[in-house]
Amino acid sequence: MNLISHLEGHSDRVWQVNWSPSGDLLASCSADKTVKIWKATPEWTCLETLQGDHTKSVRGVTWSYSGELLATASFDGTCVIYKVNSFEGVLTLEGHENEVKAVSFSYDDRFFATCGRDKTVWVWETDPDFEYETVAVLSRHTQDVKCVKFHPSKNLLASGSYDNTIGIWEEEGDEWVCKDMLVGHEGTVWSLAWNGDDLISVSEDLTMKVWRFEEERFRQHKTFSGVHSRQIYTVDHRNNLTVTGGGDDSIALYSNYQVLNVYQNAHGMDVNSVAINPVDSLLASASDDNTVKVWKLDDFE
Repeated sequence: MNLISHLEGHSDRVWQVNWSPSGDLLASCSADKTVKIWKATPEWTCLETLQGDHTKSVRGVTWSYSGELLATASFDGTCVIYKVNSFEGVLTLEGHENEVKAVSFSYDDRFFATCGRDKTVWVWETDPDFEYETVAVLSRHTQDVKCVKFHPSKNLLASGSYDNTIGIWEEEGDEWVCKDMLVGHEGTVWSLAWNGDDLISVSEDLTMKVWRFEEERFRQHKTFSGVHSRQIYTVDHRNNLTVTGGGDDSIALYSNYQVLNVYQNAHGMDVNSVAINPVDSLLASASDDNTVKVWKLDDFE
């Protein structure tokens, strides 16, 4: 893994990075209340800075599967939906009592999920006229919900929480129901990723777990420990590659659930987010050091 670009521009910690479905745009969000859109032209440059829509830290950013929309989650308790063709904010969603921590679109862009400090997960039904409707408020978690992630091909949703559990939610008829609460981590579940029907989770307890759907429920399939020396904040997966980052400033790569390499001092401070490019052999990372880095995944070519 080799560094190809070190992107500076945010004035506070960068919470998350996410690639557009086409792989040519990279979004980053920050405690500086902004979202930046980056592109290689061919040098990596900032195309847009989205500002003024949030009054507090922007904690999460994600793209719709169509690539036509961008969504943000903020500590100001709102989410904003942007049209990508203009990067204009077209909808502000309110409902959470306080900080919103993460956002996720379903595989068909029909649903949109949010989660927050108020211990709830909200599911919204999207609308082409941007009249999103709340279809469920899910409240099985007993603490702050840190992350939500829709399954890549089903209306199945996972959520991770400060209560150390993972919620599994599914659409049944017109309702979203809790199918399971996965217990196994001994600390906050910070981030989730899907690998087909496998669910990958990382935690404050310094482990990464793989949950496999067997005999009608998710069961622990594999646990990785000793890879990171401080809590693991982020995980992403694509094809056979899994990547994690954490409070030890390092990034770890795994191939087919085997540790491939650990890159120490990948950033000068905590690695808050990693994102694998959907098209090219690129990885993006975001850190408390206020920067975004783009890496070439040479060891996975």
